[in-house]
Amino acid sequence: MKTRRWDFISDHRAEFGVQRLCRVLGTSRSGYYRHLRRSKRTTIADTSAPSVPDLVMRDFTATAVDTKWCGDIT
Repeated sequence: MKTRRWDFISDHRAEFGVQRLCRVLGTSRSGYYRHLRRSKRTTIADTSAPSVPDLVMRDFTATAVDTKWCGDIT
C-alpha cells in the first residue's frame, strides 16, 4: 500500500509538486526521497565461478616499505 503512495507522488510530482502531494497524502518529503534512494543490488556473485586464492593470507602488515601491495575495486 505504501509503495503505491510513493508511485503516485512520482507520477504526479511535475504537475503538483512533491511538497503539496506529501502534505495532501499525509506523508513526509524526506520519506518520499528516502524511498527513491533505495539501494539497488548491482553485483550478483557467480556461484559457479572458482574461488580466487588468498595470496596474502589476510595478513596486510608489511615488514618494510614497498613489500606488500593490495587493492580494492569496490
